[in-house]
Amino acid sequence: MEDILIAKQPIINKFHQVYGYEILSRTNKKENSSNVTHSVDSDERLLFNLLSTFGMNELLGGKRAFLNCILENNSLDYFSLVSSKNISLEIQRISNDNEAEIILTSDKIKILKSMGYQISVGEFCFLPKYKSWIEHAEVIKIDTLKYDVDLSLAMVMRAKAINKMVVLEKIETPEVFNLFSKYEVDFFQGYHFCKPIIIGAKIAHPSAITLIKLINLVIQESDASKIEGLLKLDPILSFKLLRYISSCNISDGVKVNDFKSAINFLGYKNLLKWLSILFTMTEKNTVPNNMTKTALIRAKFIENVASEIKQSNQEIEESSFLVGFFSLLDSMFGIPLDMAIDSINISEDIRGAILYEKGLMSELLKMSLLMETNRVKEAEQIAESIGYKKEEMHSSYALALKLVSNISF
Repeated sequence: MEDILIAKQPIINKFHQVYGYEILSRTNKKENSSNVTHSVDSDERLLFNLLSTFGMNELLGGKRAFLNCILENNSLDYFSLVSSKNISLEIQRISNDNEAEIILTSDKIKILKSMGYQISVGEFCFLPKYKSWIEHAEVIKIDTLKYDVDLSLAMVMRAKAINKMVVLEKIETPEVFNLFSKYEVDFFQGYHFCKPIIIGAKIAHPSAITLIKLINLVIQESDASKIEGLLKLDPILSFKLLRYISSCNISDGVKVNDFKSAINFLGYKNLLKWLSILFTMTEKNTVPNNMTKTALIRAKFIENVASEIKQSNQEIEESSFLVGFFSLLDSMFGIPLDMAIDSINISEDIRGAILYEKGLMSELLKMSLLMETNRVKEAEQIAESIGYKKEEMHSSYALALKLVSNISF
């Protein structure tokens, strides 16, 4: 079991009616703080937990969620998994105000706005470099602790002159609230009204083996009944999937009566993204996306070869994917490989292939590692030794690369 903490702080109007909540990462309940470095990954984890662990409807009661969002080096893939209804993305300032990155981010903001997300920006958007951002923003948030009253009011007036909603942050005292509430301020946020409210959950992680098997089935676009069969074996995974669909309103209010319906509502592409993100979160340490991709390339390559060579059988074909995927568990979770392998219930054939270089699957894993490090001649020698043509080996590796390159994490 893992303790997950998040916090919500209300954003209210001058009549103290709640418009929405800013959602914040937390790691320390007593100090109401977080030691998580703000990044694209931390944003993704926060949103994932909001949707799949806590449930957006249950946590916010239909109110809007304000989420800090870094768009530098952000592919935007995850946002296609999320219903934009009632979500405001507060786009963070570009490091060093890099002009090229500001322009790139402006294009991303356009895309997010076209998807239905409300766009919020800080008062930095009044800087000339950020002119293109302010055009797409609906909300401007102003930190009242950074500026004196006159400058804060000047920014409020400027925002209202271009028809933007204004949120004043860091309202700490009743005096400050009474002062600003006389003006055209739409919403307020700060300790005067409420400190961030911490909500915790103890979560059990789904089976890593089930997740990997599901990822493989979805990559191959297998029949929905096979995917449903695996989902039924893991109640934690099933619950997270259904809560996610409910939070995102993916089914448009239609009741999900079975897992096939859930799969159809979500679609294979989005299901693959969701499973891949969930896999990276099955341990307290986040698994780097490039490492997950490397493991998937190994897994798909070994599986491709196993399905084609004469020495193989159905059992080896089914196990070969897991050999490739589990071969990086030590790097993924920062523990010795034998300890990682011993912590999961897998067959002796898979264990022997990974830890002791036993059997045919071990040779396939070696071949994959050699291809990975561009030691092609040595890989061709192994292929020849097991009766596999080198041309077919190259074709299988190219296919694995192509399949995995289409996956977004």
